[in-house]
Amino acid sequence: MTHALSPYLTLAALDEEVASLATTLGARARVIGESVQGRPIRALVVERAPAGAPHVMVNANIHGPEWIGSATAVRFLRALDDDARGRALAARAHVHVLPVLNPDGYARTEARAGVGRMRDLRWNENGVDLNRNFPLPYGRRPSSWPGAGSARVGDATYRGTHALSEPETRALADHLASSSIHASASLHSFMGTLMIPPVLTADCRRGYRALGHAFRRGQGRDRYRTVMFPRLDVFTGELEDHQHHAHRTWAVCVEAFPVARSFAQHLVAPSIFWRMNPRDPTPVVEDVLGGLFAYFEAALAMPRPTPSPRALAAGDAPRASDAPVSAAQAS
Repeated sequence: MTHALSPYLTLAALDEEVASLATTLGARARVIGESVQGRPIRALVVERAPAGAPHVMVNANIHGPEWIGSATAVRFLRALDDDARGRALAARAHVHVLPVLNPDGYARTEARAGVGRMRDLRWNENGVDLNRNFPLPYGRRPSSWPGAGSARVGDATYRGTHALSEPETRALADHLASSSIHASASLHSFMGTLMIPPVLTADCRRGYRALGHAFRRGQGRDRYRTVMFPRLDVFTGELEDHQHHAHRTWAVCVEAFPVARSFAQHLVAPSIFWRMNPRDPTPVVEDVLGGLFAYFEAALAMPRPTPSPRALAAGDAPRASDAPVSAAQAS
């Protein structure tokens, strides 16, 4: 059945597809938590690899209108059965897939047919940018750099009253704490780049550079560039920062659907949704899929990243727990 945002799935249809894939794949299906409005946050774990094998994770849609991410996550799940690269990955690692981290934002985007201001579609139901709501590592304080997370209610990147203030981020933090994830990819839109967390050692920079090259080699069309600003980057409360520094995970943000292709699709887009999502998702999804398999293959051949020796020597290690910081620290 077509709808205003076809060919993308409605939230109900996506939930049905994920449930069907769980059965097909023999996956362990979990509800790891609920959104502000009580919608389930689902994780599928495909456990075909031997006991003791490493874990990898794909997650999507932490921002409401970025449906190309969820479409890619669903295709990634299917590929664990119908693609040789997917079968090889599932034989080597336990695979976690979380297709929608912000179901309230997804549902709001659906209800408004993708029309509205970016911030209104991006947030969770409390008006928080979930990808600015994770704890900052090493006791760092929030930065005033644009986009790093705002303390002002109503801003597009409002980070909330304190780290992990939101049920969605707490659910994900608990899942990460109970799962030793070796490598992770968060699916976003739109830039056509691979974004890495701020890192503190040359070894980590070299590791991410190698992983970025692997991702590009795996693509067949757009070949996303890796964005690294070692002298300018700041901690933002993003999921990738938290995974890398608190959980020693190789963690990247995949900004799918390059800007140039978005503007070629619509010089003046009819809505935020159609600025951020391709009318035909298949070429973008398949291109990212190839990059993901190459990225995970390369990451699994590397040891896990190591926290900064200087920070550890100073006794300022990443938080082992995911306890929220105080509201004063977050403001």
